[in-house]
Amino acid sequence: KFSFPHMLFISFMFFAFYCVKRFSQTRRIKFLLFAGVSFCIAAVGYNMSYLLVVPALFVYLLLLNPKNKKLWMIVGVFIIGGMMRYGSIIIGTLQVLDSRTIIEGLWGFLLSPGKSIFLYSPPLLILPLFWHKFPPKRLVPELISFSLLGATYLLFYASAKLRVDAYIWHGGMAWGPRYVALLIPFAMLLVFHIIRRLRRSAKFFIWYPLVIIGLFVQMLGTTSSYLLQYRNLPYNIFIGPLELIWYDYASFIP
Repeated sequence: KFSFPHMLFISFMFFAFYCVKRFSQTRRIKFLLFAGVSFCIAAVGYNMSYLLVVPALFVYLLLLNPKNKKLWMIVGVFIIGGMMRYGSIIIGTLQVLDSRTIIEGLWGFLLSPGKSIFLYSPPLLILPLFWHKFPPKRLVPELISFSLLGATYLLFYASAKLRVDAYIWHGGMAWGPRYVALLIPFAMLLVFHIIRRLRRSAKFFIWYPLVIIGLFVQMLGTTSSYLLQYRNLPYNIFIGPLELIWYDYASFIP
């Protein structure tokens, strides 16, 4: 119910980045058109979170084609037009963001025992464990644009509120941190470049076990109901005058 739209959104957005890469390699305009079509399909097929992808996608396009002046002009026109078209939405979004909750949201996405992205995608642990093995010179556009994408998503959803007393970083009833699921394939691209530089011993004792654990986690997600995490839990609890519903507090339970 909640996760399926994300899979389609992720697929088309990832394909848009891939087509941008192919355009930079071949200079064939058809790949740029494919990227635009793929992005538009993702945009109309889900909610307005596609706006969070735009900065990283434009940065990726420009970094891969730094000497293409016409492309820079076209991107500039799109940016100005987008700011005029969605200016009120952007300002409204910035007003909704709450810096007081950002620590809770980042903790929830990265380190919490109930929603950490590393728990639901264990192979991603390669990034913090072997970051020094990453070849930055070859992948500067990817590193910059993917980092921008990750920062945009994490900061937005970590601090966003559905209403005054409801925070949405946990994603409600879902298997894992669904709001930042888009980051997984992009992060895995960086992981694979690190894996190619690891020794056999590191692959055998660290990489392969993480893959096996990841497969096990995904088997749990596909064979069990996501509602299991709420079984035998009260719908709401009170800490003094503060009311927490199970979307909030269950996200911190292993």
